[in-house]
Amino acid sequence: MRERRALPDGSWVVVRSVEPADRAQLRDGFAALSSESRRRRFLTGVTRLDEDTLDYLTEVDHVGHEAIGVLTDEGEGLGIGRYVRCAAEPDAAEVAITVRDDQQGRGIGTLLLTTLAEEAARHGIRRFVTYVLWENRPMVDLLVAVGGRGRPSEPGLARIDIGLPEPALQGRRDAR
Repeated sequence: MRERRALPDGSWVVVRSVEPADRAQLRDGFAALSSESRRRRFLTGVTRLDEDTLDYLTEVDHVGHEAIGVLTDEGEGLGIGRYVRCAAEPDAAEVAITVRDDQQGRGIGTLLLTTLAEEAARHGIRRFVTYVLWENRPMVDLLVAVGGRGRPSEPGLARIDIGLPEPALQGRRDAR
């Protein structure tokens, strides 16, 4: 997948599937995140991505594990999102999104979430599950705005479930 799409501010970005060749860019992008953004994404104080984690994040099958990046036309990474099908619940997938600190609030997270939802629905996934720090209000608000329902999971952590539309319904909506 590789497409150009517009953000709400009118700027254009490239949305494409992540590939193994993206390892260095992913490593550099992660290193550029603030410690707060890393904590909000990984729910811990992770400071770097090791080789095994980079393998996991870049070697995806594009069916049960999808990863999509948003980049400038020049190839500069702005954000990344992924889903991984839940082994115990094959119609569900855990979803995660990370947007560069200086790019937050531009609609990149929403673009990633909707693109991942379209891809997941095509592969039989009917809902997303994610775990978010309650204090991460921008992400909680985004997930609730797209129909997510949150409930406490562990102290300070919310589990948010988001139902995905049927692919046939998406096609009808797009045809209007």
